[in-house]
Amino acid sequence: MTPQTPPIDPTGQVISLKELTEIVVKHYQLHEGRYELAMGLRVAVGKFQLSEEVGPVPGSFVGIENVRLARVPDDAQGTIVVDAAHSNPAPKSPVAAKAKPPVAKPRPKKAISTK
Repeated sequence: MTPQTPPIDPTGQVISLKELTEIVVKHYQLHEGRYELAMGLRVAVGKFQLSEEVGPVPGSFVGIENVRLARVPDDAQGTIVVDAAHSNPAPKSPVAAKAKPPVAKPRPKKAISTK
């Protein structure tokens, strides 16, 4: 009996933005094109009380509101650009994989009449 490895706890794993892009590309079964993550941000400005010793100070807060997949030009380069054809290649069709070239069947010989 072989020892089983314990399952990985996903709560402690860090996923890079490029890895997350690859996961989303695979989730949506994309097999061509280049993609990157785009984030929707929400910005708030106002007075913020950072400590009791100092009164409110002007500042801003930026929050991530959403994440989406954005298609980029085929020549786009970047640290989080993912080529779907490389990260998630299209599966080979089982029909195409099993297809064999047609084999010529021998023709039946005609009887030659000697009359």
